[in-house]
Amino acid sequence: MKKVLVIGTPGSGKTYVSHSLKEKDINAHDADDIPALGRWIDKKGATFSFKADADQQWLDRHDFIWDVTWLTQWLSEQTDDVFLFGIASNYLETLPLFDQTYCLRVDRNIIARRLRDPSRENEFGNNEDQLKNVLNWADQFYLECSSHNIIFIDATLSPDEIYKLL
Repeated sequence: MKKVLVIGTPGSGKTYVSHSLKEKDINAHDADDIPALGRWIDKKGATFSFKADADQQWLDRHDFIWDVTWLTQWLSEQTDDVFLFGIASNYLETLPLFDQTYCLRVDRNIIARRLRDPSRENEFGNNEDQLKNVLNWADQFYLECSSHNIIFIDATLSPDEIYKLL
């Protein structure tokens, strides 16, 4: 059984691709659809609900993290190849749990366009502070992915094309 993590910035298409693959009976999961996996915390570790109108000050004081213990257990229960799509502040801690990690990479203009799309269901990125936060973080994130030998995939490809590369 293969365990694959697909990461990317908000607006890179993780949800779109994971849902498209799920419709084809591929064991693909959007991390945001797994309530027990992620949560927002402050710098002291207290859990908070995400505020749709979160400004830069709120974002600076909070991180979205995955529960690594829970994720380890969940992955051990998978019986088929599994593809997890998502991102969290502590994603580097999860890399050893996966056989391979890929990053959906897309340019800043496309990120901005996708985050501003009114049909987008995920509320993160809906305001200017959140959009600026994502765009400022993107370059640093891509450098970090490179330094960990994470394979980049062009996020403008179709879900089928992306799946072939996984």
